[in-house]
Amino acid sequence: MKQAGVLVLAFFLFFFAVQGVFAQPFSGKAESSQSSAATQKTGGPASVSQQEPVSRDECIANFDINNINLSESEIFPLIPLLSEYFSCKAAATDDISACDKLTPWPDRINRCKTNYREYHLSLGKLLTMGQVTTDIINAWKFPPGLTKENSTAFLKGLVSADASACDAFAKNLQNECKAQILGDSKFCSETSCNSKVSYIKAIKANDVKACRNLSNKNVSAMCGGILDKDTKNCENNQSFIEFRNKYCDYKSRRK
Repeated sequence: MKQAGVLVLAFFLFFFAVQGVFAQPFSGKAESSQSSAATQKTGGPASVSQQEPVSRDECIANFDINNINLSESEIFPLIPLLSEYFSCKAAATDDISACDKLTPWPDRINRCKTNYREYHLSLGKLLTMGQVTTDIINAWKFPPGLTKENSTAFLKGLVSADASACDAFAKNLQNECKAQILGDSKFCSETSCNSKVSYIKAIKANDVKACRNLSNKNVSAMCGGILDKDTKNCENNQSFIEFRNKYCDYKSRRK
């Protein structure tokens, strides 16, 4: 009987020993699962919350155009509002590819690139550098009947304010030539001539304020961009602010 009691006692001791060995791993696994669930409820949302919409005020306060996905279909109708911004950025960075950001609006892209070649590269860059380079000559649109040599003489005349190069121009273009070289709009007979003269005067005077007064807003933006060189200042126009506000309205409505 005593022997049987010993066997029973030994059995119970063995049983509890086994329970102790296996209980801890199972308990740890449960705690691990609970910890994982807790992490998903606490630590995890940090990355999720970054993807969640924010309030309109928070969106405006932290707005960064470089972090905006312009390929979102809902954003497409707003992209024309960025014409001045990307025109300015193209000039500030001396990089025409900035105009391509106006996709999918080909008319805005073409206008940006045309202004870049006719104003920034042919006039602005020429006047700020003070010398005629190959890329400037290649970008300049030669008037009909004018040789490359005469065109180069005109570009040099822009830098030195020597209007004698205009003698090689056809009579109907001589006045516009003088207007640009002398920076005098009294020789202009067309709006485009006045626009270029105002641009040239602002560049020569290194006057960002005069750039802002140009009637063509995209050319005005390029003028400020080449003189200022700060792309952050390219955001200082009403159209950019309107884009930002409408973008943040859209994002806040998705909450």
